[in-house]
Amino acid sequence: MPASVFNAWRYYSEIEPFGAIRENYHIATLCALTANINRGKDQEAFTPADFIYKDPIDQADDDRKKAYNRTRGIMAQLKAAQAAAQAAAQKKRI
Repeated sequence: MPASVFNAWRYYSEIEPFGAIRENYHIATLCALTANINRGKDQEAFTPADFIYKDPIDQADDDRKKAYNRTRGIMAQLKAAQAAAQAAAQKKRI
């Protein structure tokens, strides 16, 4: 298969997913439908996102990225607080 044909299929799959990704979403939609038919009156409705399979390796990577971003945010806040404290201390000296 020439690279141009492969790239055309790859771009097409981004627009119209097929294969395992599509099957995963299809099954998740059916699970949400079944769960919603059988849920109680006071229960919140289920969505396909509640049933989509998430690869544990990908999930672990996502968790690491979220933890990294949280840590970066905390460090930025600490740096800003330290800069504010230093500015306040300099104002007192003047």
